[in-house]
Amino acid sequence: MIGRRIPQHLAVLAVAGALLVATRATAQMVPISDGRTVETEAHYNGRSDSKVAHPSAPFAHFDSQIEARAEQYEACADPPPDSCLVGACWSDAIQTSDFYPAGIQFTGSTSAGWGDPPSGDWTFESSVYFRFRIDTTFDYQLFAEVDPGDWPSLDALVGGDVTLGTPGGLVYTYVTDNTVFLQGRLGPGEYRLSGRSTGGAGQDPATASFQGATYGAQWLVTPVANPIITTQPADRILTLGDTGSFAITTSGPPASYTYQWRKNLVPLVNGAHIGGATTNTLVLTSPVYADSGLYDVVVSGTVNGTPVQEPSRLAHLTVVGTSGVGGRLAAGPGFTLSAASPNPFRGATSMRYTVPRPARLTAAVYNVVGARVRALVDNVVSGSGVVSWDGNDQSGARAPRGMYFVRADVGGVRLARQVVRLD
Repeated sequence: MIGRRIPQHLAVLAVAGALLVATRATAQMVPISDGRTVETEAHYNGRSDSKVAHPSAPFAHFDSQIEARAEQYEACADPPPDSCLVGACWSDAIQTSDFYPAGIQFTGSTSAGWGDPPSGDWTFESSVYFRFRIDTTFDYQLFAEVDPGDWPSLDALVGGDVTLGTPGGLVYTYVTDNTVFLQGRLGPGEYRLSGRSTGGAGQDPATASFQGATYGAQWLVTPVANPIITTQPADRILTLGDTGSFAITTSGPPASYTYQWRKNLVPLVNGAHIGGATTNTLVLTSPVYADSGLYDVVVSGTVNGTPVQEPSRLAHLTVVGTSGVGGRLAAGPGFTLSAASPNPFRGATSMRYTVPRPARLTAAVYNVVGARVRALVDNVVSGSGVVSWDGNDQSGARAPRGMYFVRADVGGVRLARQVVRLD
């Protein structure tokens, strides 16, 4: 008999998720996109089975447990003509998830197994992706847990994670094999919270069944009644050679606080073309294409006797070139590059671009110190298409796991997306 094992703490997390039902009068989170699924597939000696389930509607309550099961029967030795089960392979995926005005909860898990003799393969996925917007400065609490399960191999074919980040690919928190509890403050903007347990492989003769990764998260937001930052930094488009700035205003005298500006969540220091990195106004002199990105400032101070660190919204800087006749080249116009998906990723990741008129597109992968890892595209394109990276470097070897940037250039306009490679 092939059995199924379900982690006991899934039930605990699901019950605790009831605490996220909104008790405050004001809705905080505006839903934008919802990507949730459970999928299973099993193959055994030419027999196949597959199952898939999605929520009945975006942001609706979802509670699903599915199993794919491929079985082989043969005539029993005694007494005929009954049939006896002689072998099977199965895979299982579970998820419970909810989106409330003031919070999110989800849990999920996967597992697989087989009978004798081992033959065939399986895949499974339990994944959650919520994208949402918050229009005010807010305090948050995040509990996230990932148990990697007991898959015996070391080939990274089975895994799970929970990620808090932005649609543009910036990652605030990434959890793969531990439990974290975080609380803090964030600025207005769009965010994403995701979790997953995925895998696919042939069977390991040493193990008759195993538990895949288990993931869970609880996210709660509360609007800040009196934020420190009263005017948020605005998005900017600067031309090569121009001087521009990002600025904020505060509820108290500027000298009452300390400041740290960041680009893509990395602290900035004053230099040849960056000034005011630790003031309420950041100045960029003669910016270059590489200065394009997301900028914010963390303001630190004491409010009612309590130390507070308050980040601003993420403001987007686009640095553009000039046309051949000396006029400004707008950002594209219409050149877009989507966030990478999946991200973080194993295997490969892709970004969709839009180029409204024929133009040369170049794209490459760079590591965190700016060294080019892999050239991806160098063609004249028009319309929509996809830039993909298979995780290999220029020589064809696997690039080390970690953070990278995919940069795409069209007509002097550069867009970059952050990606995290896991395997």
